[in-house]
Amino acid sequence: MSQYRRRETFSILTIHEVLSSNAYQAFQKAREPIERFRLFYRWMSILNYEISVCNRFDRVVTMTKEDADYLRSYAHRAEIRHIPIGIDPAYFRPSLEEIERPVEVLFVGNFRHSPNVEAADFLLSEIAPHFPDVQFVIAGSHVPDTLPHAPNAVFPGYIADTRDLFHVPNTIFVAPIFSGTGQRVKLLEAFAMASPVITTPVGALGFSIRNGEQAMLANTASEFRAALRRLFCSYELRVRIGNEARRMIVDRFDWATVGREFLTLIEMPSRKATF
Repeated sequence: MSQYRRRETFSILTIHEVLSSNAYQAFQKAREPIERFRLFYRWMSILNYEISVCNRFDRVVTMTKEDADYLRSYAHRAEIRHIPIGIDPAYFRPSLEEIERPVEVLFVGNFRHSPNVEAADFLLSEIAPHFPDVQFVIAGSHVPDTLPHAPNAVFPGYIADTRDLFHVPNTIFVAPIFSGTGQRVKLLEAFAMASPVITTPVGALGFSIRNGEQAMLANTASEFRAALRRLFCSYELRVRIGNEARRMIVDRFDWATVGREFLTLIEMPSRKATF
């Protein structure tokens, strides 16, 4: 929508995900020369567009410090700040009514987004077969037919109210996100619901996480399996990590806190945008 900016109007550009950074990651992974050339050209095209639009706006907001640093290294004239996405912890909160349920593993995503497809494929091929007695819930719309089959996996499809998926502390939320930028709303919700979470360092971008405190971090299939075993075996660990995660949300990601940061950004002395 940035092309609709009016020149004489104070304007803020919000970038939820830095697409040129994603394009650069794809270029780095490519090995075949023609494909590398194609992805390099794609990266340069997207980067040129993002730099040009960043330099036109009075303020630019990213969701994570990493995205802000990346854009700032190219868009030298832009006023770039990172302000995280917020959430209402009074709405997203664990139920006070405890219902005895078996431990299950949950992942939520829109499967038109390739990192979510990659994550589901990883769970179904590398994780679920090692825990045949545990149910894996893969929730979200547009699940591709190409995903591996796992007899202990269920696909409830689109869920209007994701709070219904959480039965803490016996719902372990997993987010094996290996690519992409920005902040994961699915983790905001899981943390606010006091669910114990296992994710990757990429998935944890934008959150103040210490491994083993607000969440468990893992990079490989063996690390994910080991983290799951620890959580399966300890009710107390699931409760502690979930409570620490929710405390992080209440302290840092409540909309009132995020709103004050945004207001401060707006009230900063205005600079003259360069066209």
